[in-house]
Amino acid sequence: MNNNAELFLVAAHRLPDEEVTKPGLLNKSGEFFFQRFQRTGNKRELENAITCYENAVILTSPDNPSFTTFLHNAAIALMKRHELTNDNSHIEAAISAFRVLCNLASTASETETNLPETLSPLGKLLSLRYARNGDSADLNEAIVVQRKVIQLTPDGDSAIPAMLNTLGDILIRRFELEGNLLDVDEAISLCEKVLEIAPDDRKETPQTLNILGGAFLRRFECTTEQDDINKAIVLRRRCVDLTHEFDSDMPGRLNNLGSAYVCRFQHLGNVDDLQHGIDILQRAVNLASIDDPDFLGMLNNLGGSFLRRFERTGSLSDADNAISLRKMAVDNMSEDHPDHPSKLNNLGNAFLRRFERTGSLADIDEAISAQQRAVSLLTDGHAHMSLMLTNLGCSYLSRYEQTEDLVDLHEAISVQRRGVQITPGDRIEKSGLFMKNNLANSLMRRFERTRDIQDIDEAIAYQRAIIDLCDDDHPDMPAWLNNLGNFLMHRSKLTGDVTDLDEAVRVQEKSVYIAPMSHSGISAWLSNLANSIVGRFLHQGGTSDIEDAISALERSLILAPQDDASISRWRINLGSAFMALFYQSEEVRDLQRAALQYQLAATHPTGSASVRLNGAIEWASSCQSYDISQALSAYRIAIELLPQVAWMGDTMGKRHLKLIDISNLTNTAVSMACESGDYMLAVEWLEQGRSIVWQQLNSLRTPLDDLSAVNSDLALELLSVSKALENATSRPLDEFSNSNTLHEKMAFQEQSKAHHHLAERWDDLLKRVREIEGFENFLRPLQFMNVLKAIPLGGTVIMINIDPRRCDALALQPSCTSPVHVGLDNFSYKQAQSLRQRLRSCLQSNGSRMRELRAGRLASEPSINTTMKDILSELWLYVAEPILRALKLSGDSPPRLWWCATGPLAFLPLHAAGRYGSAKNSMTATTVSGYVVSSYTPTISVLSRTHIPNIVGNFTGFLIVSQPNTPSLASIPNTTKEARVIEKQLISSNFQSITLEGENATVNNIMQQMEDCGWVHLACHAIQNDEDPIRSSFYLHDGQLELQHILKKSLSKADFAFLSACQTGKGDEKLSEEAVHLAAGMMHAGYRSIVATMWSISDEHAPLVAREFYSALLNKCDENQELIVPNSTNAAYALHQATIVLRNRLGDSETSLLSWVPYIHLGL
Repeated sequence: MNNNAELFLVAAHRLPDEEVTKPGLLNKSGEFFFQRFQRTGNKRELENAITCYENAVILTSPDNPSFTTFLHNAAIALMKRHELTNDNSHIEAAISAFRVLCNLASTASETETNLPETLSPLGKLLSLRYARNGDSADLNEAIVVQRKVIQLTPDGDSAIPAMLNTLGDILIRRFELEGNLLDVDEAISLCEKVLEIAPDDRKETPQTLNILGGAFLRRFECTTEQDDINKAIVLRRRCVDLTHEFDSDMPGRLNNLGSAYVCRFQHLGNVDDLQHGIDILQRAVNLASIDDPDFLGMLNNLGGSFLRRFERTGSLSDADNAISLRKMAVDNMSEDHPDHPSKLNNLGNAFLRRFERTGSLADIDEAISAQQRAVSLLTDGHAHMSLMLTNLGCSYLSRYEQTEDLVDLHEAISVQRRGVQITPGDRIEKSGLFMKNNLANSLMRRFERTRDIQDIDEAIAYQRAIIDLCDDDHPDMPAWLNNLGNFLMHRSKLTGDVTDLDEAVRVQEKSVYIAPMSHSGISAWLSNLANSIVGRFLHQGGTSDIEDAISALERSLILAPQDDASISRWRINLGSAFMALFYQSEEVRDLQRAALQYQLAATHPTGSASVRLNGAIEWASSCQSYDISQALSAYRIAIELLPQVAWMGDTMGKRHLKLIDISNLTNTAVSMACESGDYMLAVEWLEQGRSIVWQQLNSLRTPLDDLSAVNSDLALELLSVSKALENATSRPLDEFSNSNTLHEKMAFQEQSKAHHHLAERWDDLLKRVREIEGFENFLRPLQFMNVLKAIPLGGTVIMINIDPRRCDALALQPSCTSPVHVGLDNFSYKQAQSLRQRLRSCLQSNGSRMRELRAGRLASEPSINTTMKDILSELWLYVAEPILRALKLSGDSPPRLWWCATGPLAFLPLHAAGRYGSAKNSMTATTVSGYVVSSYTPTISVLSRTHIPNIVGNFTGFLIVSQPNTPSLASIPNTTKEARVIEKQLISSNFQSITLEGENATVNNIMQQMEDCGWVHLACHAIQNDEDPIRSSFYLHDGQLELQHILKKSLSKADFAFLSACQTGKGDEKLSEEAVHLAAGMMHAGYRSIVATMWSISDEHAPLVAREFYSALLNKCDENQELIVPNSTNAAYALHQATIVLRNRLGDSETSLLSWVPYIHLGL
């Protein structure tokens, strides 16, 4: 037989196609090839058989009696090929062949004996195609076909048991899809009939027992009737007992038995069942061949059983095993395999569960990526779509709870709601319980952010419906009751309804009562119960309530694994309970116990950064009245945590959002340091706890020469990661919200995951660098003496801390060994807020909030009766004058001074503080400009000369940008005059320049020139984007030049920038400590000296300021009276002179002040 196939094939090829015997020879050759395939398993033999059969069919007329034989052989071979490859095209070819056979047989006669054997494989193939694409039409047709097979087969035929089993198996599949109990009941009836008519059938009886056990298992999952799951296990145990140890079916039958035990555990909670299930599933995997088509499913199920045990016991090794096994199943399965989506979904669930324990962002990223892929592989109508959507939503929600990114929360609700909506009504009442529970959780989280009562009402309604449908012995009942209690407790906070609190306590007490003490969720449930009890205590009082709450919280911490990431949150809850008790008892002991719990929360190693930060803040607040040194320790931890909360794994925009609610933390900490008299610590904290995002960007651009000399490989790796991280961090904030399709969201998720991975690598590399001798403080916050080194020689930096507790100024000079403290005893946080509001009103009433004629104006608010003179006078009297007096400045040859203000004061023009008269050219000694040349800086470290190339004496060119007629914006004609004035100054000083104006002032042209020109003057419209600061931009002819694009460029020649546009130094009032304005962004893009504007500048006076500024800056001569190369560090002096000229011309009127005061200098 080894050579017969080839002999018949050669004989056939020698004959012409018209020869009537040729198809028969081809068919015979195919039969030999197929027999050889069955014996060897060689796929090439199968392909040869298919080719022979198909050629025989092609050469045979359909009315030839042999046609059906040839086609039947081809169809059987095609079906076998599909079983081996799972290829879509192969199953389509097989189905097509069997449909032709069925049509031919039906046309001839329905009583033809070959019709059942033709229909039976068709039913099987339709069932397989359903498993691949989830199309219920295939399943329904398979059932119709199988019923007809049985109908056409005579009673007593030996094939009847197998046919009944096949129909029962297909009916179970339809029950899984539609939830109609009639299907599973019929499946049970069919299998029981098989056992009646063929009780001793050695081949079919084990298979019947297996299918019947599966039917009882599925019915149990729907009805939770214990008798059904018990029968399922008994039947599957009998099936295993009747199967020989080395039978090829044994692994699959063990897998089914083990799964039944795990299912019983999930519903009834008996840990022995779970252990039995794991042991049996492990045995199935051990016996199975890697080539077994069900092997990957067995790995998945074993992984699932480990995951169930992890959920029960909390052992991380079980979670690790679950992920390892499920990842192996996914990695070895082709993407077009029908089970691939479900395996991806299961892998995602395993990552999610481990994340819930460890808080590792890498795990939740992997979970979302896997589940997104699972959903993307399903068609819209697939039976499993709703389940996978709700699981994806759970992962989004979990990541939101870690990162507080609202995009994740909205996505969670969106996909979970879709999952509930597409689930048929007859299934949602039972199989949709988990979907409703998950959606309810997401709605509750959104309620916490938005306080929209509709969200919490909907969540409560879902949760009540879930509980009403289940008995108390349902293993998930404790979790569902606890969730309901949470929802009621949160609603009571909004409505004040005590009945909600009473019910919350009642259902959560029941939750804890019915839950096994060994359950991994018990600590969380006890903590939630305690929170509801504390809420009721705050409403009603009563010592017993608060003592019960404290007892429950202490118990939750005893039962929790010590590496649980939630411990920090539970300790904060316990601290809050002690604080509630303190407010009633007024005993210091209770306050100290609260502080201790907050301390433990802040220092817990596995807690999330944001939760630990909350713990540190509460720790400082609770102990500052009795132990200031402990409060300082708490604030030290809090400030160290700020960069972790605003983590480099997020975009700049997201980091700014996270800092909004904690933007005053540093000011509060600094006020406490000043109160203790530790002014050096105050300076260090002001430097460390402000401009967090800009400092992170600077760290990515740190020169690595010293490190390279010690470890060049590590330096190269750090450089590579820093560049990639810088590109990732500059992505716009709204990138995800603009992605409407699933594939776009998947692409964004991969970008986000890669970004997180880069940030983790960066953190790991920093640890490795700091292990090297001499690099222990690499990129750590500067100590006080190193802060002093960043101050330019001869200069003074004034750091002003504005806090509701107190206001302080700290003067620093390079020659001093400690700060000069100036207590601003007559100034307050409220006064600073009032001045900021009055300035806003003054500007709006004068139409000057945005650049006059260069942008649209804001509608005026009701005017506060104030003037610019009043504001500047108060700034002089209460802030500037006390500081200058303490410095003992004379006013002769004004020195450089940098203002570094915080809080509301950061938005006020300290450089112009003074008492102004009305006489023209009045220059008195009661103004800041009479004593010092002012600049601003967001931090001291940004002034450090070690971070900026020495480019003095290496003037690289001057770029002038003038945009008088920006499309769709108001004309600003004097920008042209401004450009001509600058060009004239440059020509007279023998310096060349490049001017881009009008249509030539495009984004691309300007970016190219900025790479070559170290100096740039931008006269155009600009806009501050408060929602996403790196989207702040300059308006050009063909679009917007956004800050994010400038930051991404390597502007190695950048030196000086004059931003003659609106609000380039305005900042975001919600982030006073972060300097989120265009000027600061340009500083961090590499420009070390910048002129910017605090508000609108007059289009009329801008050319004059430019002329006087560049005249003072460019016309510098050496001792030989020869022009010297422009030095950007003289820009502050030049602006000082230019504004004096403008002020002399205009006098000290309100109009004059509004014209020159907005000009400010930043940097060196």
